[in-house]
Amino acid sequence: MKKQNRTVKTVAVILSPLLLSLGLVLAFYLVFGKTLSPYVSLLHLVTSDNPGLVDQTQYDDIFKGYHKGENPDVVDGNDVEFPSRGARYAHLSIPSCGIETDIFFDDSEEALSRGGVGQSYSTRPIGFGSPVLISGHNNGVFNALQHIQVGDIIHATTNYGEFEYQVRETVVKKAADFTYSELTGDSEVMILYTCYPFSMLRLTPDRFFVYADKISGPYVTH
Repeated sequence: MKKQNRTVKTVAVILSPLLLSLGLVLAFYLVFGKTLSPYVSLLHLVTSDNPGLVDQTQYDDIFKGYHKGENPDVVDGNDVEFPSRGARYAHLSIPSCGIETDIFFDDSEEALSRGGVGQSYSTRPIGFGSPVLISGHNNGVFNALQHIQVGDIIHATTNYGEFEYQVRETVVKKAADFTYSELTGDSEVMILYTCYPFSMLRLTPDRFFVYADKISGPYVTH
């Protein structure tokens, strides 16, 4: 009986610190988890060797690039592989800012943590004739967005064509100001946005928006 008691005490001595540590970690996560989440994602972005391009083995990747030469005026929507939520389906290029990055069909924190930019899942894919809303981290890929100018050209490449948009306006608005949205329009405008100021390492109350009108590329029927 004494030997059994000693064994129980020994196990208790070993397990108690472990359980205490586990409890402290859980409590810390519950209290600070949401606060630290943006910084963890930011750390991933700024420490990545190539923050605009991502590991192609970690998500649904349907982007193969467009190599068919001259763009058609119209593409049959039945021939287009519609991206699933979170899939990498296009490439974004802004030569004037030095931006080259992947576009994921989701703007969640998980999608942005992959290093590219995210398109709102509530908007149709590029080329479908309606507004396209894309976000990125201000201390990641979209930090260079601070250098964009009215008149600059934005390039987007999909499996079904190449598209160009010309910047017509940049503006800073409050994050809670939803008047920025042109998502109900019937023309294709690309809206890029990120947190502002660009130098801040945390969530900010302001957002920097770029509005660019489609000037070339096929129209996808639907």
